[in-house]
Amino acid sequence: MRIRRFLISFLIICITLTSLPFVVTATPSLKEGNYEKWIDRVELPSYAIDLYDWFSDNSKEGGALRTAVTDTLLPDTTDEYAYKVTTISKGNITFSYSNGSNNSQKYDILQSITADEIKNVKDDTFSNIHAVYASFVNDHPEIFWLAGSVKTIMYTSYSLMDYPSKLLCEGQYNLDFYIIIKSSDFDIRNTGYQSTYLIDSEVSNLNNRISEILSGGYPVNGTRLDKLRYFNKFLTETNCYNISENLNNIDSSCRNCLSALYGKTGTIGPVCSGYAKAFKVLCDKVGIPCVLSDGNVVINGIESVAHMWNYVQMENGKWYGVDVTWNDPTVKNVTSAVSGYECEDYFLIGSGTEVHYGPFGNTHPPKNQFFVGGLMFTNGPILSEFSYELDLINSNYLKIISSYDGKLVIYRDEKIVTGFTPKQTSLDIIQQFEDSSNIRIVNKADNVVSDNVFVGTGCKVQLVRDGVLKDELTIVIKGEIDGNGIINSEDAIYLLKYTLFPDLCPVVFEDDIDGDGLVDCNDAIYLLKHTLFADLYPLE
Repeated sequence: MRIRRFLISFLIICITLTSLPFVVTATPSLKEGNYEKWIDRVELPSYAIDLYDWFSDNSKEGGALRTAVTDTLLPDTTDEYAYKVTTISKGNITFSYSNGSNNSQKYDILQSITADEIKNVKDDTFSNIHAVYASFVNDHPEIFWLAGSVKTIMYTSYSLMDYPSKLLCEGQYNLDFYIIIKSSDFDIRNTGYQSTYLIDSEVSNLNNRISEILSGGYPVNGTRLDKLRYFNKFLTETNCYNISENLNNIDSSCRNCLSALYGKTGTIGPVCSGYAKAFKVLCDKVGIPCVLSDGNVVINGIESVAHMWNYVQMENGKWYGVDVTWNDPTVKNVTSAVSGYECEDYFLIGSGTEVHYGPFGNTHPPKNQFFVGGLMFTNGPILSEFSYELDLINSNYLKIISSYDGKLVIYRDEKIVTGFTPKQTSLDIIQQFEDSSNIRIVNKADNVVSDNVFVGTGCKVQLVRDGVLKDELTIVIKGEIDGNGIINSEDAIYLLKYTLFPDLCPVVFEDDIDGDGLVDCNDAIYLLKHTLFADLYPLE
């Protein structure tokens, strides 16, 4: 029997308009690991990454984020500009209906059985869009004119394939997602920047201002430390924190990078986000890795106000905290740019660095949540435990990788390192230390030991940076006396010779093998027993 099928194709019958400028109800997942850029911290589908790239491309001169004009209009509108993010469809949704049901009733059934699924898709897609927007704004503080919210819209359409002889329908839904660029009640550009000419002019002025900052006293040929110190000094000595009684009503330039970069005081001075964003803009300009971080500061164990600061990566690969705002403390009755209290207390410090209110990691816990209820981008860079200054001092010393703590022991006064087992190669030894690329093993004749050669007692592990020897420790392997990296009867014989003729048979380290506090022939006997019966006579 021939099956009669009818394709019923309706126009859009359901339009869902959802604007989430401040509250997000679902969140995507964070990636495993830690990442510099906010966008790299999130598990996102390809359409979301494409949206981030679209933001980047269209923030340039002539782009839609400046002009608020796109090639896409919302359906059934003539002046509602948008960007189509993605279309999500699902078909083969089969359901039965009662005899005599009309098309409207069939659509009601389809909508009913897909409602929860569509809601979940909508929530997930909207949250992905919001994660992208939050990432872009925090990765690119130089795009100062964007609003603090994004408006999304979803159009839902359904179609049915009817099999009336079986009282069955096969349905499909299509979900079209857009972000609004400009409509009658929304503009993706912040109030005060809803003019292409104004944005272009301000961008040009900002670039000129940054060029001014990077001339004059800027240490062009200086170290990264020199450059960061210059940025901190510039921002703290040309600004005064905003003194407005109600910070909720201040000009948007005080919250973006502009106020701090131009140097403002009084009621147009920057707030914390202004300082932090300006600092990142300067770092980005000269290629210094820098991220924004925010959360509620904790003072004396009590969570306080929302705040923003920076993490900066130094040449050693480690990240450090910088809080330019707190380096420019507010002084009573002082509203000028220079108060005399500008400082570097919160400059390149570690999570464990004790400053006024406790360890920096405790007073500045990162939350990194752009939208209320939205994703917390907490998998950013991990701060060094110590300040950059202390790390510089420590970098001149050999340090054991944490996983080997307790197994290896460094005795600084004696300049030895113990805890190694026999038959370890030079490469095995090197990999147990931090900064392994700058470490080498040399033998008693000061010749470099090849990677695959056993290392014995008397060899030295050296930290060499830029051709300069920074630190050196002598390796001592318990029970390995003659320096070949293997414990056998020859070690016991040599140790016995040492106990009898110490001047003729010197040792690198007096090894008390049996643990009685003396180095004598009994140690040689115990060592010989160990070579024969290792389980019965272990080397503790």
